Amino acid sequence: MIRYATLNDLDFIYELSKKTFETSFSKETLKEYIEARETFHVFVSEEDELIGFIILWVSDIYSQLIDVVVNENSRGKGYGKKLLEFAFNFLTKTSVKSLSLEVSQNNKNAIKLYESGGFRKEKTLKNYYKNADALLYIKEF
Repeated sequence: MIRYATLNDLDFIYELSKKTFETSFSKETLKEYIEARETFHVFVSEEDELIGFIILWVSDIYSQLIDVVVNENSRGKGYGKKLLEFAFNFLTKTSVKSLSLEVSQNNKNAIKLYESGGFRKEKTLKNYYKNADALLYIKEF
């Protein structure tokens, strides 16, 4: 099941983000994202326990995938794909025409996920991350 995140999910999202990314959002920023349903949309995936989350930013006809993260024990089981498909369905009900994201060129699993979801590589962003270039991907709706 995928649902809107609540403040009860904040600790899970924060801890998973910290484990996954070199630099993660502060707990206060994540709290603001969860509360700001008009511009930021935070969803969590759960079965018996929380599995992962996705954060989308939406502005008029543009949107950005901020983060999509699945708990390490649940990776490779299709949850990332489910979160992406949920995001696509959510965005098609809005006026959004495109979804963009940046991903480290070293994150091969994420790149494979995004390309299988219909994203196309737009360009390379040199020195975007501390130790790597980023790839800018876009999906049109």
